[in-house]
Amino acid sequence: MIMIQTKPAIIIGQAQKPETRDTPFIKSHLWKWFARIGYEQDEIMRLFHFDALVDQGTPKGKKGRVPPQPEQMKLYRPKLVQVINAMAPRLIVPIGNLAVRAALNQRHLPLEEAVGQRFVRHPFGTCGDETVLIPLPHPSGVSLWLNSAHNKSLFEQALYLLKEEMDMLAKKRPALMAGFEMRLKDYFFTAIIADPA
Repeated sequence: MIMIQTKPAIIIGQAQKPETRDTPFIKSHLWKWFARIGYEQDEIMRLFHFDALVDQGTPKGKKGRVPPQPEQMKLYRPKLVQVINAMAPRLIVPIGNLAVRAALNQRHLPLEEAVGQRFVRHPFGTCGDETVLIPLPHPSGVSLWLNSAHNKSLFEQALYLLKEEMDMLAKKRPALMAGFEMRLKDYFFTAIIADPA
């Protein structure tokens, strides 16, 4: 059984060690991006659950961290889908090429065709509820994607869309949290019955 805090939104990255979930993306530009649209780290941590395609770190390469292997992602996918189904979030923000393609269930989708768009999909093609997805590029300092003027304009549009969704979540948060808590209670009760171990 997965124990998670109730949050109305999820950020999905590439790889994340379980022990870093309280301080995610600490060495990236992500927090500066959120600050630009009026959200500081404490509010982000209240609104978002942080997860990733794999629940383990990956080794360092010449250009940042090495992407997780398909076998690693396949192994963790059922747990990730289980978390999403349990939380039924109103918003998912996949970050970086791998997470964006996986969440939108489009294996060869160019990042240029995803960033700056608002999607309503069944996340990963298998999650139960349709969810709003707003992709972002990877916030790592080694990423060159934002060097392009065209990509920068897509990114600005993505931030605008993200602010719209987050503003609605922030206003509705007390009511949303009550609903999520009831849903998670039902989910965990079912999980305990099904798997008493």
